[in-house]
Amino acid sequence: MDPLTRDSKRNPYDIREDCTNGCIDRMKYGLVFLNSPAVQAKLHVNKTWSSGSPRVYQDFSVDIMKNYVQFVPELLAGGVRVLIYAGDADLMCNWIGNEAWTKQLDWPGKASFNAAQVKPLTVSGKNGGQVRSSRNLSFVRVYNSGHMVPTDQPEVSLALINRFFNHFPLDKEHPSV
Repeated sequence: MDPLTRDSKRNPYDIREDCTNGCIDRMKYGLVFLNSPAVQAKLHVNKTWSSGSPRVYQDFSVDIMKNYVQFVPELLAGGVRVLIYAGDADLMCNWIGNEAWTKQLDWPGKASFNAAQVKPLTVSGKNGGQVRSSRNLSFVRVYNSGHMVPTDQPEVSLALINRFFNHFPLDKEHPSV
């Protein structure tokens, strides 16, 4: 953990929250569920599930946090639709940095993306964030959300994903989604 979050005792994945118990308090519900005898019987497992394991972390550290940004321009140039989103209270993968790298991508739509107007992300008549879209690239800043956007803003997250997969403009509400 970096000095800013360590010394401030704030959760780096959601700066609105205190960091207690390694910032994993949200995981307690998952722990209870996955360790319940009924769930373990259905899954045919008899191991205690935990939210963090130094051994697993070490074993996977070879490929953790790989940067794949160099592949995004080729995907965009090939017509693949790309959606990048970030919660506005996430310090670790913050929206400012995510927006910056999307604007720096070298692809045929760079100029139009950077010139695109930032529009509100409206869900159920409320402003849930900001959207910048052009051609096949969209960046969304989700309001009142940390790293776990689907957990923090489930309605906004569902609307965003439904609009994206149905090829609807992200900034407009649609009765069917």
